Amino acid sequence: MGERATSAVIGLLVSLVGFSLFLRSTRSRERTRSRLASESVEGAQGAAMGPLIEVLSGILPRRASSRLTLARELREAGFYRPNALQAYLSLRVVLVVVPIILGLSAGLFLPDEWVRQAIGAGIAAALLGFSLPRAYLRSKGRRRLVEIERALPISVDLLTLGLVAGQGASGSDRPDGSRTVSALS
Repeated sequence: MGERATSAVIGLLVSLVGFSLFLRSTRSRERTRSRLASESVEGAQGAAMGPLIEVLSGILPRRASSRLTLARELREAGFYRPNALQAYLSLRVVLVVVPIILGLSAGLFLPDEWVRQAIGAGIAAALLGFSLPRAYLRSKGRRRLVEIERALPISVDLLTLGLVAGQGASGSDRPDGSRTVSALS
């Protein structure tokens, strides 16, 4: 147990040093981005949450084509914020790294016959943490598409009725001017 604990402490220290060096290397880039951030609400939210999200989302490398596909899926699911892609990627990193660390840590303190099960459970949880967010995103996108498809004929009919009645396009959502269905907004 003493040799494993020493190895774990050394591994943890090396990981912390690597992570701190990575944080340090991204500071100047973060400062530049925060200076260039707009004064809008989305810009302020992105700047406030930016440093940690940017660091975590950059840990796992991704191709540009897969980033574009993922950004499209995020929009289809209704996530329009400017930092939605970075937030999603950072969440995925946390859901992958934390179970692995917990499994390895549990393996250090459990009896020898339970070490394999603890590490296996950590790896299985990490695989679920990697795949479940994408499955949720696709499921939410499909549900949203179905909602829009259901609401579209009603909205078009109300728009047509309003236009025929002499209202403008902005006031023809409903006769009283209120919005019809939240799925279309």
